[in-house]
Amino acid sequence: MRLPVDDPELLPELIRFLEARLDMVNARHGANELELSLLGSYGHKEARETLALLVQAWQEADPNRRGSVRFLD
Repeated sequence: MRLPVDDPELLPELIRFLEARLDMVNARHGANELELSLLGSYGHKEARETLALLVQAWQEADPNRRGSVRFLD
């Protein structure tokens, strides 16, 4: 799944947060987009829900991050 980030300066921080998980692979695309893949037996819906919860937790940890990431399926 691809995630555009409105503020490119937040992308390294988001990558560090997500890299703490061992079941995820990420690749940066350009200045403000990240592609994520969960390893394991996830269907598309389950993977998206899991990623959405992780991104939501990251955003809620700092009010400046809210609304800064969206999903492209």
